[in-house]
Amino acid sequence: KELAKEEGVEIKTTLLSGKPFEMIIEHAQKRNASMIFAGRKGIHAEESLDIGATAEAIVRGSHTSVYISTTPALIQKTNKEPILWSKEAEATLKRIPPFIKGMAVKMVEESARKKGIKKITEEFMKNVRKEMGL
Repeated sequence: KELAKEEGVEIKTTLLSGKPFEMIIEHAQKRNASMIFAGRKGIHAEESLDIGATAEAIVRGSHTSVYISTTPALIQKTNKEPILWSKEAEATLKRIPPFIKGMAVKMVEESARKKGIKKITEEFMKNVRKEMGL
């Protein structure tokens, strides 16, 4: 919303519950939308994917036009300083299964920002995991 507001555009958001592709298609039908805009892949997707599962399901299941954007997600635009990762922390990160890696990175980086940590170490990752009860 903030990005749209900066551009002078007012948008309305709607929180939906259910399988993302089903809810997006259903919502577009209820609104009689002429087009659905979707990202090529989700924020937690593997880099090697050509198209994410949700985007593919929307294209296959929608009866309206679908625009798949290849532009990096606007939500990545932020004033946050980047967090550095030690080699050991990166090695630990590589052992995390791909389907959860994005969420793990976000969780660790958010914790680091809250605590004023500029560089994530393997020890810091262990502490975050312990704090989360994992």
